[in-house]
Amino acid sequence: MKKGSYLRLLIVLIGIASIIINFMLYKDWRGIFYYTILSNFYVVLFYGITLCLEFKNKLNKSNGYYMSKGFMLLAILSTMFIFFLVVNNKDSVYSGHPVQSYLVHLVIPVLTLLECALYEDKNVLRYRYVIYWDLMNVFYTLVLVIYRGVFKGVFLEGKHYPYDVMNFEKLGAVKGITNCIYILVFFTVIGSIIVFFDNKMKKPILGGNE
Repeated sequence: MKKGSYLRLLIVLIGIASIIINFMLYKDWRGIFYYTILSNFYVVLFYGITLCLEFKNKLNKSNGYYMSKGFMLLAILSTMFIFFLVVNNKDSVYSGHPVQSYLVHLVIPVLTLLECALYEDKNVLRYRYVIYWDLMNVFYTLVLVIYRGVFKGVFLEGKHYPYDVMNFEKLGAVKGITNCIYILVFFTVIGSIIVFFDNKMKKPILGGNE
């Protein structure tokens, strides 16, 4: 195995354990709607597939690979930033459950950032990718709105929306949409920063093709 593969395997194992114990906390399948779980699941899936392809010597680092990995990094880092800056409060489902919280909101994001910085090729991301990443996040928001608005679905603890900042029924359409735009701008900024540093770093910290 390549040196970077050991870190990727560690991320997959911790990620699987983190998702399992979080669902044990939720005790509800609807936890899958939450960006925290989706971003952590994406990390596990991406690295799991990467490891399988590496083992078979069939990993092809195409533009699609780099764009997908860039979105993975954006999603998991945004999960960390938004949770600690916006969501983390006494009313959160994670209140009183630091282990479950830190695993998905801190440990996996930091390990993912380290893997990308230490082992992934650099100067491979393009600013146009940010547009596609934004569209993915818009799609996620639309799924939540349709689930609630059309199917009258509910989320954890009977909430009408997973996050208060996008509760259209409570805030109203204008405020809800405004908050979503702010979040999209945040994603755009973080995505652009990721591309900026990728372009500035000429090679991985511990060498390429690892």
